[in-house]
Amino acid sequence: LKPFRHKLAFTNFAAFGPIGWTVSLAAMPLLQLILALWLQLYMQLISASPSLNVLQWNPHWECFAWNKNDCKGQAERQVKQWLPALDIDFANLIEFPDTSSILPAGWTALNAKCGLDTVSLVYNNRRWKPASLTGSRADGCMEASDRPFVIQNFESTSSSGSTDDQSGTGDASSVASMPSSIIVIGAHFPHPPAIQFATPRALLQEMVFATGTRDVILVAD
Repeated sequence: LKPFRHKLAFTNFAAFGPIGWTVSLAAMPLLQLILALWLQLYMQLISASPSLNVLQWNPHWECFAWNKNDCKGQAERQVKQWLPALDIDFANLIEFPDTSSILPAGWTALNAKCGLDTVSLVYNNRRWKPASLTGSRADGCMEASDRPFVIQNFESTSSSGSTDDQSGTGDASSVASMPSSIIVIGAHFPHPPAIQFATPRALLQEMVFATGTRDVILVAD
């Protein structure tokens, strides 16, 4: 698979500390300042060159099941903020029970569920659309009723060779440098030693042959 340039926005912080205790973002002004400075620096970096912007986030099931310090509400608000603020092309959201009411205009989710475990592969529908070719979508579970994944072939909404800006940023060069077709995998892998790639790997190989698309991004936890 040939590589291409993209940038990754990664966070796994919701409202849980390193040993499982809950914290409140509202009670941590220093942390808010650090996150704001990081966001400003990140936006400067991504504006320096054309890029794909990809987000991985897993607030963990405790955030929604226990909902301490309004963890669920904070997580949902962060999604609404991050997708447009970080100009995200693709995001893999894990353990969100329902993304239909939290995605801002311009983003759509493809969902997979195994038992209580959920994966939502979110895409910027102004730039990308699911391919209609046979074999361009696959999903499944890596364990019995657990650990879902979604594999989707996307096509650019820009016509081949177009430099029209679909992002609203006025930067036509970022669109011109993007591949016209890409396969994106959103997954929630089992923990070692149970981690295994056989099922998604086989389905990915089938999709590459079926669609002819060789640019692939894995967004996973």
